[in-house]
Order: sequence, then C-alpha cells, then structure tokens
Amino acid sequence: MNNILQSIESWAGDSNLLLNETKTKQMLVTIRQMSRVHDLGDYTPPLSLKNKLVNSVDRFRLLGTLLSEDLKCTEHVNNVTSSCFGVLAVLRKIKNMTPQETKKSLVQSLVLSKLNFNDTVTYPLPMFLQKRMQRVQNAAAGFVLNNYCSEEDVLQLGWLPTLENTKLNILKLGNRALYNNNWPEHLTLSRHNPSRTLRSSSTPLLQISLLKGTFQDSVANLYNDLPASISSITDYHRFVKESAKIPKAKAIMRLA
Repeated sequence: MNNILQSIESWAGDSNLLLNETKTKQMLVTIRQMSRVHDLGDYTPPLSLKNKLVNSVDRFRLLGTLLSEDLKCTEHVNNVTSSCFGVLAVLRKIKNMTPQETKKSLVQSLVLSKLNFNDTVTYPLPMFLQKRMQRVQNAAAGFVLNNYCSEEDVLQLGWLPTLENTKLNILKLGNRALYNNNWPEHLTLSRHNPSRTLRSSSTPLLQISLLKGTFQDSVANLYNDLPASISSITDYHRFVKESAKIPKAKAIMRLA
C-alpha cells in the first residue's frame, strides 16, 4: 500500500498536481464481528505519505455518500434524513403564504433531491432504514398538502415512494449500461446467454450475480422482471416513460 501511495504521489507530481497529505485518510473496512474479535478498532495500518502517518478514520464522505468502516448505511441514512428534516423545518415557516405548486417545487428541489441523491448506491436498504427515508417523503408531501400524509398521498402528488423510485433509477442505469456507448467499461452488465436459441433471445436477459447487492445483481433482478416490450427499448427517454409505469403500478398494489 505504501508503494501504491508513492506511485500516486509520483503521478501527481508528473501531472503538475499537488497531493494534499493532510486531507489523505485511510479506513480499514471490515465487519463489526471481525473488528471486535481481532481488536481491529485499535489497529492503524502503518501507511505514510510524505514521511507523515496517514490518519485513520471510521467514516468518510465520497461524492455525497457517507461510507463507514462496516459498510453499513445507517449513518448515511441518518445524515440524509436529518438534513432533509432540517430543510423542511425552515420551509414550514413560509407554508401559509406559499401556493401549493410553489411548495411542491421547493420540496422537489431542496428535499427530494437530497433524499434521492445516490439512492442507487445504498440499494437495497434494510427495511427499517427504508422506512426512515419514506418518512421524509411523507413529511415533504405533508408540507405541500398542509396535512398528515402517507404513501397514497405521495402517489397523488405524482411522486413514486422512495423504494419504487430507487428501483426506477436502477432501471434507468441498466438501460444506459446496455445501450449507451459512452457508459463506463468497468460498469458493464453481463448478459445471460441461453444454451439454445430461443424466440426471446432478442430480449436482453441479464446474468443474476452470486454477490447480492452488487450493481449487476440489482439491475438484473429488476430488468429481467420487465415485460419484453419494455426491456428491449433502446431509446432512453422512451424507456424511462414506459418503465416508470411498472414501479408505480407495483406501489399501488403494495398499498392496496
């Protein structure tokens, strides 16, 4: 690891970049049980940069997502929901002097944008964390409608509940991964190749991953469940329009 850090430092110098050693941190990723048994919480790998020991942290923020050493999403969800409720507390001061459409636009841009940001990274969430996220959306709907709201009210506002909205976002990424030529090569999806030619071979069928919670696993389970008439759509905007009907219908059935 020290050799890798030296390589990064050399590359930065050759590229006229300055590697800030004071902002460089290290985090030992493990599960809580292993950390407890082997006392890893007190262990700091001897990594150094510019002759200075790299500080060890138990969490850090990467592109808006709070990652913890046990790779649990609890702290990230708590941070997001707390921030959203803080924004709603400020917005409530003007709720009686703001038209409904304006309030809807405000919560969509200031609250739901936070709630939905990077939701595909944390999927699938444990149910208790998913409910925390949903409570924020219900509160946002309550601000718009001036009363207590549930997921049924969320649907009436034209929004998808948080779980179904995340699934739709994953389907969008899946379509781009399959048909967008500019999609990153390291995030390509593996297709399922049947042993014999079937009439449905023209319809994309993705390989189910053995590793649960990966990008391949999440997209494959959702994409393979789509009707062939939708999963085979190559135009992104048309796919989004048609695929959005599926999670909405499932949300209505779930709440019925």
